[in-house]
Amino acid sequence: MADRASAFAEIQDTFFSYVRSITYATMITVDRENRPRARVLLPVWEVVDGHPVGWLAVHRTPVKTAHLAGNPHTTYTRRPAGPGRSRQVRQRGAAVRGSVVERSIRPLTV
Repeated sequence: MADRASAFAEIQDTFFSYVRSITYATMITVDRENRPRARVLLPVWEVVDGHPVGWLAVHRTPVKTAHLAGNPHTTYTRRPAGPGRSRQVRQRGAAVRGSVVERSIRPLTV
C-alpha cells in the first residue's frame, strides 16, 4: 500500500512536475437530450491555502453555457506528456463559473 502524505507540501514538487506536463484537458458536457459533447481546454494549477487547485481556462460560448445551465455536471480527462507518464487522469464534478479573480471558486479541487 502506498504511503500517505500528512500535508500537500510533502508531495507538492512531485505533484506539480506531473500535472504541469499536462498541456490540454478534455471537458465533456451533455445537451438537453443527454448527448455528450467534448471540447479541449487548457488546465491551470496553483496552491490555495495549502491545497492544490486546478481550473480550466475557457471562453464562454452559447453552446457550453446552455449545456451547463441544463446540467452542470461534467467529466474531465487529462493525460500528461512525456516518457513514463501515460496514465490518464479522469475527474467528475460540477462546473462553477468563475474568473482568475474569484479564487474561492474551486471547481477542480484535488
